[in-house]
Parts: sequence; structure tokens; C-alpha cells
Amino acid sequence: AILEGYGPIDPETARRIAGTATSWTRILTHPETGCRLSMGRITHDPPADMRRYLQARDQTCQRIGCTRRASLSEIDHTRAWNTGGPTDVDNLVHLCKSCHRLKHQSSFTTSQGPGGALTWTTPSGKTYTSAPTSNDPTSYDNRPTNPIDPAASPVPPAQRPAPAPSPVRPSASAPRHGVDDPPPF
Repeated sequence: AILEGYGPIDPETARRIAGTATSWTRILTHPETGCRLSMGRITHDPPADMRRYLQARDQTCQRIGCTRRASLSEIDHTRAWNTGGPTDVDNLVHLCKSCHRLKHQSSFTTSQGPGGALTWTTPSGKTYTSAPTSNDPTSYDNRPTNPIDPAASPVPPAQRPAPAPSPVRPSASAPRHGVDDPPPF
């Protein structure tokens, strides 16, 4: 067992502490990746590893026909947190700002199935289901990406985007006008 703020402890001490604890915080993690899959009702905002998992799973906004990238979208509780909805991957999806607004300020309703499949019900009662691009949690890489060290990136080198070009600096002899001019005094 690991005692937060201390480190590893022996099993007997862990049993004694667990037996006398006044409360527990349940956090469900994936057995292979260690990614937190459920925070229950202890927090509204998903932790960073859960946000990365959701982004890898959804890849785009989950409204039918919307292709806005998940990285540019908001994470929404399908069952609202303030009405008892938990913060877990089976209740969270990416919606872009306009689709998020549509969900909350119109007569459209949503329900979420296993693996992140989101069913939209129109005001007339028709249903449409969108499924995330990838819902296999074993393919999720829990390592945070490090933009400073390209070798730490989980993306293979052949698939990485080319680095941005360096800005071109003007030569010393080129005249400079505008904001770089010295003040007149």
C-alpha cells in the first residue's frame, strides 16, 4: 500500500489504517495503463490523465456531423454533475462550444452508452448515435507528452509534424521603421 504524503507502508499498517478510517475516496483506475477512469462525485473537473484519455477516445466533438477536434472542444458531463452525474469516462464526452450550447439551451437531449457512444434525441423524438473513433482503453498511452523532448512523444517519428520554421531576423543594414524606432527625445 502507498500512504499519500509518506510512501509505501507494510500490509499490516495499511490494514490497521483502513480499518479505522472515517471515510474513503474511491478512484477507479485502468489496470494496465493506470489512467483514472472514475472520480465519482469528489470532483467536477476530470484530472489531466482522464482528459488525455477522453481526447484520445473521442478525437472530435461527439455531435453528429461535427468534426471539431477534441483538443479544441469542451468536456461535458452527459448527466449533469449538479444533478448527481459522476465524473467518469462513461459520463464525459467532448463537445465543441456551439454543440455544448445546443445541448444545454435547446430541446435536444443526450444519453451516453458504453465506450462513449452518445445518443442525441431531437425535439421531434428522432435519435442519432455518434461513437468515438477509438474506445479501446488498452491503446491509450498514459504518459504526458513533453514538447521539449521529442523522444518522449508517444507519436512515432514518421507521424510527427515538422517543426515550425524559425523566424527570419532582418539584417543589420535594413532600415527599421515603426514600433522599433527610438523615441524623438
